[in-house]
Parts: sequence; structure tokens; C-alpha cells
Amino acid sequence: MSESLQPKRGEIWSVNLGPEVEGGHLVIIMSADELGTLEVRTCIPLGKREPHHDDQFWQFPLEPDRWNSLSFKSSANTIQIRPIATSRFLSKLGRVDADALEDIVAVVAMNLGFRGY
Repeated sequence: MSESLQPKRGEIWSVNLGPEVEGGHLVIIMSADELGTLEVRTCIPLGKREPHHDDQFWQFPLEPDRWNSLSFKSSANTIQIRPIATSRFLSKLGRVDADALEDIVAVVAMNLGFRGY
């Protein structure tokens, strides 16, 4: 990743998760932009939306739009939130809107047992 390309909160990026996942895997950046000097970002992986995800509150639905540039209905799997080194970032795809980002944060808070978020 180029030093001039710093992943920002709410952006969708393709990342290299290693040999166990062929090609790039899509993630949403959740880290605060103020942590920009760190060489790691907290991310939530995206996957293809499946019918059984409707019963799983931690699978946040995302529809393709002109801002996120997704090519299929997706789910943000908030249980799999994880740090990813910026050296694994390949390219920026788009971004989620501010309302969706806040809703995703609320689901993460529920996953962690925070009340009243």
C-alpha cells in the first residue's frame, strides 16, 4: 500500500488475507481516522448476503449503490471484526454512508454487550 493511501473510517477496501483466501477480500474500515499513523486498521469483513443472514442480527445488510461500488448484496459480518495490517490493503472500492456506519457501530456495541448505545 502506498503511504499516500491511508484507509479512512467507513471506506470499503480490498485486502489480502493470505493464502487461505484467494484474491482480495472486502472489508469496511472501522478505526477512527485519528489512528492514521498506526500501520493497522480495525475492519469488518464483507461477504455475499445469504437468506439465512436475515435471522442473524450481527450480519448487517448492505445494498450496492454508487458510493460503495459493491457489485452484489452484501453483509458486514460484525462478529468477525479484526485488526488488519495496512500492508495487506490492495485498493479502495468505495464507502458506506454515515447512517449505515453508525448502525454498524451499534451492532458491534451489541455484540460486545454495551447497553444503551
